[in-house]
Amino acid sequence: MPAQEPIETLIHFVFPSAMSSGLPLIIDCLPTVQPRMISRRFFSRSVAAATVRLPRMLLYSRPECGLCEEAKESISKAVKELPEFELQVVNILEPENKEWFDKYAFDVPVVHFQTSESDKIHRIMHHIKQKDVIDLVNNSLKESS
Repeated sequence: MPAQEPIETLIHFVFPSAMSSGLPLIIDCLPTVQPRMISRRFFSRSVAAATVRLPRMLLYSRPECGLCEEAKESISKAVKELPEFELQVVNILEPENKEWFDKYAFDVPVVHFQTSESDKIHRIMHHIKQKDVIDLVNNSLKESS
Protein backbone atom coordinates (compact mmCIF):
# COMPACT_ATOMS: atom_id res chain seq x y z
CA MET A 1 0.00 0.00 0.00
CA PRO A 2 1.57 3.35 -1.00
CA ALA A 3 2.17 5.97 1.68
CA GLN A 4 -0.59 8.53 1.84
CA GLU A 5 0.56 12.00 0.88
CA PRO A 6 -0.05 14.55 3.67
CA ILE A 7 -2.47 17.32 2.73
CA GLU A 8 -2.13 20.84 4.08
CA THR A 9 -5.20 23.02 4.15
CA LEU A 10 -5.38 26.29 2.30
CA ILE A 11 -7.90 28.72 3.65
CA HIS A 12 -9.27 31.75 1.81
CA PHE A 13 -10.72 34.50 3.93
CA VAL A 14 -13.09 37.15 2.67
CA PHE A 15 -13.54 40.26 4.74
CA PRO A 16 -15.97 42.85 5.52
CA SER A 17 -17.92 42.72 2.25
CA ALA A 18 -18.45 38.99 2.67
CA MET A 19 -19.62 39.45 6.24
CA SER A 20 -22.27 41.97 5.20
CA SER A 21 -23.49 39.75 2.35
CA GLY A 22 -24.12 36.83 4.69
CA LEU A 23 -21.35 34.64 3.24
CA PRO A 24 -19.43 32.52 5.72
CA LEU A 25 -16.13 33.96 6.98
CA ILE A 26 -14.19 30.94 5.75
CA ILE A 27 -15.06 30.53 2.09
CA ASP A 28 -12.91 27.56 1.10
CA CYS A 29 -11.02 24.85 2.94
CA LEU A 30 -9.18 23.25 0.08
CA PRO A 31 -6.56 20.52 -0.09
CA THR A 32 -3.58 22.04 -1.88
CA VAL A 33 -3.29 18.92 -4.06
CA GLN A 34 -6.80 19.40 -5.50
CA PRO A 35 -7.72 23.09 -5.61
CA ARG A 36 -11.35 23.86 -6.35
CA MET A 37 -13.77 26.60 -5.45
CA ILE A 38 -16.90 25.70 -3.51
CA SER A 39 -18.57 29.08 -3.20
CA ARG A 40 -21.22 30.05 -5.75
CA ARG A 41 -20.03 33.62 -5.42
CA PHE A 42 -16.73 32.69 -7.07
CA PHE A 43 -18.34 30.71 -9.91
CA SER A 44 -19.86 33.92 -11.28
CA ARG A 45 -16.51 35.71 -11.45
CA SER A 46 -14.51 35.78 -14.66
CA VAL A 47 -11.65 33.34 -15.20
CA ALA A 48 -9.23 36.29 -15.30
CA ALA A 49 -10.31 37.38 -11.83
CA ALA A 50 -9.84 33.85 -10.50
CA THR A 51 -6.19 33.84 -11.60
CA VAL A 52 -5.24 36.97 -9.63
CA ARG A 53 -2.65 36.09 -7.00
CA LEU A 54 -3.75 37.00 -3.48
CA PRO A 55 -1.38 38.09 -0.72
CA ARG A 56 -0.29 35.01 1.22
CA MET A 57 0.18 34.31 4.91
CA LEU A 58 1.98 31.22 6.18
CA LEU A 59 1.71 30.19 9.81
CA TYR A 60 4.51 27.84 10.87
CA SER A 61 3.36 25.86 13.89
CA ARG A 62 3.36 22.45 15.52
CA PRO A 63 0.84 20.35 17.45
CA GLU A 64 0.45 20.83 21.20
CA CYS A 65 1.83 24.37 21.06
CA GLY A 66 -0.06 26.86 23.20
CA LEU A 67 1.47 29.88 21.47
CA CYS A 68 0.54 28.39 18.08
CA GLU A 69 -3.10 28.08 19.13
CA GLU A 70 -2.98 31.66 20.42
CA ALA A 71 -1.57 32.79 17.03
CA LYS A 72 -4.35 30.97 15.15
CA GLU A 73 -6.95 32.67 17.34
CA SER A 74 -5.30 36.07 16.80
CA ILE A 75 -5.32 35.57 13.03
CA SER A 76 -8.99 34.50 13.14
CA LYS A 77 -9.90 37.70 14.98
CA ALA A 78 -7.73 39.94 12.78
CA VAL A 79 -9.21 38.73 9.49
CA LYS A 80 -12.39 40.70 10.13
CA GLU A 81 -10.38 43.92 9.68
CA LEU A 82 -8.15 42.88 6.77
CA PRO A 83 -8.39 42.53 2.99
CA GLU A 84 -8.63 39.10 1.35
CA PHE A 85 -5.56 36.83 1.55
CA GLU A 86 -4.61 33.16 1.51
CA LEU A 87 -3.63 31.44 4.75
CA GLN A 88 -1.68 28.22 4.91
CA VAL A 89 -0.79 26.49 8.17
CA VAL A 90 2.49 24.55 8.00
CA ASN A 91 3.17 21.84 10.59
CA ILE A 92 6.95 21.95 10.99
CA LEU A 93 6.96 18.40 12.43
CA GLU A 94 5.89 16.85 9.10
CA PRO A 95 8.87 15.17 7.35
CA GLU A 96 8.41 17.26 4.18
CA ASN A 97 8.80 20.44 6.29
CA LYS A 98 12.23 19.56 7.72
CA GLU A 99 13.69 22.80 6.34
CA TRP A 100 11.21 24.80 8.42
CA PHE A 101 11.76 22.61 11.49
CA ASP A 102 15.51 23.28 11.26
CA LYS A 103 14.85 27.02 10.97
CA TYR A 104 11.96 27.50 13.44
CA ALA A 105 12.02 24.55 15.89
CA PHE A 106 12.45 26.89 18.87
CA ASP A 107 10.62 29.91 17.43
CA VAL A 108 7.09 28.75 16.56
CA PRO A 109 4.67 30.23 15.96
CA VAL A 110 6.08 32.20 13.04
CA VAL A 111 3.96 34.12 10.53
CA HIS A 112 5.24 35.01 7.07
CA PHE A 113 3.25 37.48 4.97
CA GLN A 114 3.95 38.17 1.32
CA THR A 115 2.00 40.57 -0.87
CA SER A 116 1.09 39.70 -4.43
CA GLU A 117 3.21 42.60 -5.73
CA SER A 118 6.44 41.83 -3.89
CA ASP A 119 8.78 38.93 -3.23
CA LYS A 120 9.72 40.37 0.16
CA ILE A 121 8.53 38.27 3.11
CA HIS A 122 7.49 40.07 6.28
CA ARG A 123 7.68 38.06 9.50
CA ILE A 124 6.46 38.05 13.09
CA MET A 125 7.00 35.33 15.69
CA HIS A 126 6.41 34.10 19.24
CA HIS A 127 3.60 35.92 21.13
CA ILE A 128 1.40 36.88 18.17
CA LYS A 129 -1.53 39.13 19.01
CA GLN A 130 -4.40 40.36 16.84
CA LYS A 131 -2.81 43.84 16.57
CA ASP A 132 0.49 42.27 15.43
CA VAL A 133 -1.28 40.47 12.58
CA ILE A 134 -3.18 43.59 11.50
CA ASP A 135 0.00 45.71 11.61
CA LEU A 136 1.96 43.07 9.68
CA VAL A 137 -0.58 42.93 6.85
CA ASN A 138 -1.23 46.68 6.67
CA ASN A 139 2.47 47.62 6.78
CA SER A 140 3.31 44.99 4.15
CA LEU A 141 0.57 46.24 1.83
CA LYS A 142 1.62 49.90 2.29
CA GLU A 143 5.26 49.06 1.59
CA SER A 144 4.44 47.15 -1.59
CA SER A 145 2.21 49.85 -3.10
